[in-house]
Amino acid sequence: MTKKELQDILDKHSKWLQGEKSGEQAKLNFTDLSGADLSGANLISADLSRANLAGANLSFIKLSLANLISAELISADLSGAQLVGANLSFINLSGAKLIGANLISANLSSAQLAGANLSSANLSGAQLVGANLIGAKLSWADLSGCKGLLDPIKWMKDNLEKTRMGYIAYKSFGSNYTSPAYWKIKPGSEISEVVNPLPTLDCACGVNVAMKTWAKLEGEIWKVLIKWEWLPSVVVPYNTNGKFRCGKVKLLEVVGYTCNAHVLCASK
Repeated sequence: MTKKELQDILDKHSKWLQGEKSGEQAKLNFTDLSGADLSGANLISADLSRANLAGANLSFIKLSLANLISAELISADLSGAQLVGANLSFINLSGAKLIGANLISANLSSAQLAGANLSSANLSGAQLVGANLIGAKLSWADLSGCKGLLDPIKWMKDNLEKTRMGYIAYKSFGSNYTSPAYWKIKPGSEISEVVNPLPTLDCACGVNVAMKTWAKLEGEIWKVLIKWEWLPSVVVPYNTNGKFRCGKVKLLEVVGYTCNAHVLCASK
């Protein structure tokens, strides 16, 4: 695509956004836009799904943002793209490649980043409130100063009961998964498992536990203790809805069971 063809599409899209009959929604899906200068472009609701944006410039310039609110960039390649200060709120970047992308101070609030490759991306100071990071690859990414990422220390303090020995959590048995044979399910027993350390994974190996009000506790519900010395093994996913995992817990007592969906009954 030539620069003139791209500019014609952007001009028509701008008119479409303003409600002019002569305008057309930008349809740039599957388009090769590698190296394109889109700085300051208004791409609200543009379809950029599977577009190649490798090396594209979508950076903050002349007090104008590259506005990609609600844009579709599913599996798009933005490797090395300049996105300084760009507004990417509500964008769908599921499965996209942003290897080495510059996202300093970018607004990624409520963005869909599930499975996105953010390896070596510069996300320092980025706004990530409500962003879906499940399965995202963050190896070597710079997350310093990011806003909106879940703080596991604060989350546990706000959502779990604290005792002299450690934190109290809850675990269910006998519902969806069969417990390992080496776990002894009885009061006072300590059960352990190797923990996947990635907070971008909502569900992974480890002893999966939850806060008491987690709606998906099913089967026999146990009260468990995470001792202070076991806290280094705790992983709270960025997008947790109440579940997390750890390396070891002590089974205290059965506190209830689910007799039907979302109902916690007192144990007999």
